[in-house]
Amino acid sequence: MPAYLQRGILGRLAQHGILCFGPRRGKQQTFVLLEEWIPPAKPRTRREALAELALRYFTSHGPATLKDFSWWSGLSSADARSGLESAAPQLVRASVDEQDFWSPRDERSGTSTSPAALLLPPFDEFLVAYRDRRRTVDPAHAGHLHSLLSPTIAVKGRIIVPRFFGRPGSGELRLIETAARRYGAYLGLPAELQ
Repeated sequence: MPAYLQRGILGRLAQHGILCFGPRRGKQQTFVLLEEWIPPAKPRTRREALAELALRYFTSHGPATLKDFSWWSGLSSADARSGLESAAPQLVRASVDEQDFWSPRDERSGTSTSPAALLLPPFDEFLVAYRDRRRTVDPAHAGHLHSLLSPTIAVKGRIIVPRFFGRPGSGELRLIETAARRYGAYLGLPAELQ
């Protein structure tokens, strides 16, 4: 059977929820029956599902606002608010500039072990998960961010587009070089800035 036909059949079976990607065997992708790989989901009411989605969003993306959650999820304002209200007991609220930000309750401020610089792929959650990006992209440079589909560099929580707006300082370059070496080590390849 031709490879394109095999891909078409596998794709169709995946679209119908019969199979999904399984573990790799060397360089070969395997497929497994969906019902054997993923346990059945616990039935939820609409309110429970909205609360679970809100809790997962704010746990993985907090601090974030209700507008950020609505933007990211595609939910209406009413549904986003309902989810947040149900999840609120497990979250903590902080008001900054008359805007409420929600984070996971167990988050310890100031104890982050995140690297000081990150090399981010196109369409990364660091940018696309938020309606208001002023806290990650300096408004003076927002016009230079041509697309959310661009690779970016984050230094100390702020976005730097690989085409630098200004000459980066030596400290910033060292942070970016460290991030590049970490990425190279992950890929098992040498990495250097040019």
